[in-house]
Amino acid sequence: MIFFQNPDRQWFKKTISQWVRNKNAMNKYEYLLDHYLQQGVVNVILPVAKVGKVSKGVNIFLRLVRFRIWLLINKLSYKNFNVLFSYDTIKSKDTVFSFFHDNFASTPVCCDNELYIDMIYKAECSFLVHLNHYVYNVEKGSQICSKVHRLSFVAETNLYRHSIYFSERFDWYRRDVLILPFCVQDRFIVKSKVSRTLKAVATGSVTFRLNEATFLEYFGTDLLQPQRKYLLDNSEAVSNLDMSTSEYGSFKNKGLFLSLFLKFKQNIASFIPSYCLDTAKLTNFYDIDLSEHYNSYNFVICPSELIGLGAFEAMACGAVLIDDSNKFYDDYGLYSDEHYICYDGTIGDLKSTLDWLVENPEYVDDLRVKSLDVVNKTMRKESCISTFESHIINVTG
Repeated sequence: MIFFQNPDRQWFKKTISQWVRNKNAMNKYEYLLDHYLQQGVVNVILPVAKVGKVSKGVNIFLRLVRFRIWLLINKLSYKNFNVLFSYDTIKSKDTVFSFFHDNFASTPVCCDNELYIDMIYKAECSFLVHLNHYVYNVEKGSQICSKVHRLSFVAETNLYRHSIYFSERFDWYRRDVLILPFCVQDRFIVKSKVSRTLKAVATGSVTFRLNEATFLEYFGTDLLQPQRKYLLDNSEAVSNLDMSTSEYGSFKNKGLFLSLFLKFKQNIASFIPSYCLDTAKLTNFYDIDLSEHYNSYNFVICPSELIGLGAFEAMACGAVLIDDSNKFYDDYGLYSDEHYICYDGTIGDLKSTLDWLVENPEYVDDLRVKSLDVVNKTMRKESCISTFESHIINVTG
């Protein structure tokens, strides 16, 4: 059986934090949870590791309350979930799907750090750990993962082959990282009735500044997306480039009482504290209809993160991708000059590349057709679910 660890924390549905702040859900892997909900009861592990029966009982109650609030927010029924609070009853033939950032690099809520780590080490099940946001607290997370009984990594790309940074931080992991392709949502399709401008659009976000010593030392920057920031600051030099890139502000811990007050002020109450974002700098990237937006442009520029990939959603809408050379794309069967266009990362080369592409529409159309074919074959829901289930079988052995 497959167990989802802490699904209320991130990436599946709207979290309590996002609900409190009236933010959109980062539901990147909602399709997986929905798939298993359609199959029947979903197995969930909400680990609680505390000293003493009273303390453990209280924290199990709090963890259950938090989970039930999440269910209410997302209009889900508790009867569709089988909830466990310990790994003790999860068997060796079972697999726990977990995220590195929330469950290894940091200690889950309602858990004592040492007891939680000991609980993981004693677990008989297999762990399939997704490396989303693995750069945060990477040294701690890597050390914990290295001692887990049976663990396999999964990511959007094979970081073992393509990322020296990963290989150095996880030098004990000497095999391929399983690939779970980015899943393009159904709404991202080519709309024939939408006319395309010959311009390009730069998209994506510039996220929070990193305060991670290993990342700063290795990359020489505190940004995950330095190339996006570069475009944002120099876009005026390219006349046929529009910007919908957004730059995050910074974390502001507004605390329990202020978070409650703000939510009460909107006539909805919550007792769960939350980190709040300063959204003053957020621009139309978060407000526009992205499917319509991407259909309106011939080209998209979404420079990859230093540890990740670019704009597949735009490619699914028929926009031709322009990016720097990136071996990550090879994992998807996407190759430069065949499925997307490479440039050297400078504003000058971007300008000349765009000018050349505008003069060669047949070449652009060929790129569009070929890239669309790859996206629709490998990055749609059915294909991604099939890939995920094959990974579960392989990990379980």
